[in-house]
Amino acid sequence: MNKKYENILNHKRHYSLSHPKMSNEKRAAQFAPFAALTGFEDKANETARQTQQRIIIDENEIDLINNKLKLIEFKLNEQPTVKITYFEKDAFKEGGKYITAAGCIQSIDLLNSNILMSDGTKVPVNDIIDIDGDIFTVEDNSII
Repeated sequence: MNKKYENILNHKRHYSLSHPKMSNEKRAAQFAPFAALTGFEDKANETARQTQQRIIIDENEIDLINNKLKLIEFKLNEQPTVKITYFEKDAFKEGGKYITAAGCIQSIDLLNSNILMSDGTKVPVNDIIDIDGDIFTVEDNSII
């Protein structure tokens, strides 16, 4: 053994009278990993997330969608089942995504320009790009 420390080898351990002993949990917390870039991974993932650009539809397609909406409104008591594709604007970035809602239509709110589906989904009428369903058969195309 090294003779250098022989003079303190058998001394008792010092305990501070002014500071209480630290618990093992608090001592362990001092050596916990430190994340200097908190939130960086979330920001990087948000930047990498892709959005779609909104498709601009022409007047003929708008007229076709309006006629389909009139037919749906006419047959609303039959609870028609349709698939509606519409654009949802992204809350954080430019662009958005296209969503297809399928199911029965519960109501059409002309005041707020929304279609309420039976599952509670609200579809903004101005964002619709396509409506499809069994309601639009050959004999109904005369209305459309």
